[in-house]
This record gives sequence, C-alpha cells and structure tokens, in this order.
Amino acid sequence: MIIKAFLDPKQKQWLQQHPEEARTQRTELHQQAQYFQQQVNQAEALEYAGRALESAHAAILALQNPNTTSETIADDFIAYGALTVYLAARYQDIEENAAAQQVYQDSQQQLMALTPLFASEPDMATLIQSIVQGLSPAADPGTQSPTNPDQFH
Repeated sequence: MIIKAFLDPKQKQWLQQHPEEARTQRTELHQQAQYFQQQVNQAEALEYAGRALESAHAAILALQNPNTTSETIADDFIAYGALTVYLAARYQDIEENAAAQQVYQDSQQQLMALTPLFASEPDMATLIQSIVQGLSPAADPGTQSPTNPDQFH
C-alpha cells in the first residue's frame, strides 16, 4: 500500500533546506490537525496530520546548522515519532488500519536508515532506536487485542 504524499515535493525540499521553518510548520500543522479532530472533521484532521508528519520528516532529513543543539535534534526525532503515532491514529479513526500500519512501518524504516548517521553520538542513536521500538506493532495498543483482525495479517 502506498500512502499519499501530503506535501508537494518542492515544498518538502524547501523545508529540508530550512529546518527552522519545518519545525514551526510542523507545530502549526499539528495544532490544525488537533483542531479538526476536535471538530470531528476526520478528513481535514488526517490531511493536517499528514502534513505535520512530512514537515517533521523534512526536519530530521535536513542538514543541520552547526549551531543546532543536540536537544533540538532530539526534539525533532521525538516529534517525528509522536506525529507518526498521531497520523496512524487518524487513519485508525477512519478504519484504515492497513494505512496506519504502513505509516508505522515507513517511519521505522526512515529512522533505521538514519541511525548510522549518528554512530558517533551514542545518546542520539539510542534515542532513535528507542523511537523505532516504540513504533513497533507490539507497542501499538490497538494490536494487543485478540479481537483485532489486523493482528493476524
């Protein structure tokens, strides 16, 4: 299954070149997604959640300014993991469980691919691996129930 792209490729590339803007956009889009979720507008909540996740993705892929702190980079990874869970939950809200699982898998793959770049920073590599483990199907409460049909697929 292929999940749709929520951001235009040129916009995502621009965000990768401007990680500060990606961080700001990530936060604003997540707030919009939460607003639409509260308004029970699932389609808009999903759209904004997807845009927020892709903005977070742009931030973690960006070449970082040497003045960027480790805390900021760690926050980027934590936000990416949290927004993965948030987007997957929006897919689950509309009973698109296969799409939710794809979001988890795609994010895990992205994080695993980035881990070697932080080999010289063991704390960051450990954080990334912890996020990967947190995104595993075993960590998803929705897959724990024996009545969940997606558990067996």
